[in-house]
Amino acid sequence: MKKFRTFLTVIIVPILIAGVALSLLSGILRFVVLNPNYYKKNLANKSYCEQMQGYINEDLDHIAILYNLEDGAMENFVSTESIKEYTSRYIDAVFDINNTDGSLVVPKYRNNEFVNYILSNTSYNYDAATDFGDDCAEAVESNLASINQDILLDNVALLLESDLVIQFTALFVMLAGLTLGLMALLIFMYIGSLRQGVIAVFGSVFCGATLIFVPLWVFELKGYTERLNLAPSAGYVQLTGIINTFIGGGVKIAGICLLVSLVILVPLFIFAKKSKKREK
Repeated sequence: MKKFRTFLTVIIVPILIAGVALSLLSGILRFVVLNPNYYKKNLANKSYCEQMQGYINEDLDHIAILYNLEDGAMENFVSTESIKEYTSRYIDAVFDINNTDGSLVVPKYRNNEFVNYILSNTSYNYDAATDFGDDCAEAVESNLASINQDILLDNVALLLESDLVIQFTALFVMLAGLTLGLMALLIFMYIGSLRQGVIAVFGSVFCGATLIFVPLWVFELKGYTERLNLAPSAGYVQLTGIINTFIGGGVKIAGICLLVSLVILVPLFIFAKKSKKREK
């Protein structure tokens, strides 16, 4: 009976390790890559906001000249915090596409700060100031949307509208079910020696999580994503941000699985060593 159980364990454990690794990978793809909060954190970062501020400054300077304002009057008028806030709202709009008619409703950038500025510093009337504010707000929107649309709308929105979301979800559920089923089978096989069963289960979880954690962690630690940024631009910042979204989310999820496994396995191994010493 023990030989047969050992034989089954040798077959089940590698499958369980693969199941853990693949279920983690599919879960990361489904619940990290398609999670707007991760995009807000990684895409609207400091480097992106500063580069976008430079682009916006150029356009606002041109508009300022048309309205006879001093050269550089609008420099850094739009703060990096405002850019970050708008990008977050843009990301929300992209993720809401599948809740509407499938078209992107681009969020409007407020124009009141521009209107108030020109009213306070020039003799323009309210109508002219409103035109100025609208021109400035449109310039900000077009700059931010031109980058975000290429990266987000053309990729994430397409993914949201396709069957891939359903397929990722189904794949995750199937792999998670298979993994849990194999865990239950191992526990049942070792019902008379529960400690060995738990070790087999969480040892497999540890190995499977390691297969995901180590390469992602090394990729993150070595900074390979930044090395892809051969021609720095806001677009490349967004692209590396998406890659970092996947890597960072994967490291966290796999790391939690590793930590849980270690918390369970270490006391069991310590207890097993003490038991052997007592037997001797």
